[in-house]
Amino acid sequence: MMYGYGYGPEFGFVHVLNVVFWILLIVIAIKFIRHGRGWRSHGGPWGGSWNGGYDRSMEILKERYAKGEINKEEFEAKKKDLMG
Repeated sequence: MMYGYGYGPEFGFVHVLNVVFWILLIVIAIKFIRHGRGWRSHGGPWGGSWNGGYDRSMEILKERYAKGEINKEEFEAKKKDLMG
């Protein structure tokens, strides 16, 4: 049977797939835009931190404590500040 103008039984399914595709594309674009600044400022996914430098800050804090530059109370206070 001829339906004409391309309105066959699969017409609705094709449009649903089209909508799903565009929604998925928009969600992916938003994720890249929201995380883009963090990638550039911290060296990207291959060299840097995804969490705004928290890991490196903790490394520095631990190094300073190990070297004796800060005492335990200062270490705990700064650690608490870094954790939020």
